[in-house]
Amino acid sequence: MTPVLIGIDWGTTSFRATLMSRTGEAIDSISGPNGILAVKENNFEGCLLSYIGKWNEQYGLLPVLASGMITSRNGWVETPYLEAPAGVGQFADALYQHRMSNGQTVHFITGLTVENDGIPDVMRGEETELFGQLASQADPFDLFIMPGTHSKRVTISNGCITAFQTFMTGEIFSALKEHTILGKLMTGTSPDQAAFLYGVRSRAASGATLLHELFSVRTLPLFEKMDQASVASYLSGLLIGEEVKTVLAGQSSARICIIGRGDLAELYASAFNELGCKVEMAEPGRALRGQFEIGKAAGLLS
Repeated sequence: MTPVLIGIDWGTTSFRATLMSRTGEAIDSISGPNGILAVKENNFEGCLLSYIGKWNEQYGLLPVLASGMITSRNGWVETPYLEAPAGVGQFADALYQHRMSNGQTVHFITGLTVENDGIPDVMRGEETELFGQLASQADPFDLFIMPGTHSKRVTISNGCITAFQTFMTGEIFSALKEHTILGKLMTGTSPDQAAFLYGVRSRAASGATLLHELFSVRTLPLFEKMDQASVASYLSGLLIGEEVKTVLAGQSSARICIIGRGDLAELYASAFNELGCKVEMAEPGRALRGQFEIGKAAGLLS
């Protein structure tokens, strides 16, 4: 296979480069811990070339297509957000080109914004995974859930991302566990699925506000109604349960696809299943396919 494109998935804490063929197959890949916050003195060009230099020597200066937080205010080049609805064609038209000192061009994929009740919401990087899933799936889904530090709920129509909401579920979990009194009684380091699902069910059935129910994270172990080793999983269940409850409000029959990887995506799937909603898991590698689709639409595969 002859390489024609280098895809870069460059987030806050990680970096991944993939050498792609004309039909989108991965020929080679490199990954590392050099997320945008770990790049010394903001030398993004030097960091990138240190990873892909061997490909440049072997194959020449291929076009580079980059997505993720690398285009944010803390990244290499801050690109303006597209407004929803937007599809592959709009993202291809909005690519921002940057020519590096060696003559090689980096094409930056921008992010997307939408307003919910007059309040702006944004995504950067998730759009490539979504377009990769759209290009790979046979039947349409009603909703897409993208677990993460900032989880996304996304709707797509006619190939365009039309609406989405962000939930700070993962970040709130970390903050409560590490920086509040709730974390003082958390001793467990291993997941407890039963405690997690108990939290999911409790949140779904509760008429109380989340702010009130969160105090049970302290009182249950305090009165020995829950083992301290299970408390972190219970807290995770409450928070993810709140998100899932919100997502399913009025949409209990929706066909849902979870785009993510690892234990977190599995937790979300189990939470939806616990509340009576079957979900499907996307295959890994969707960001690569999404980059390929945008690159193809932009004419970068010649």
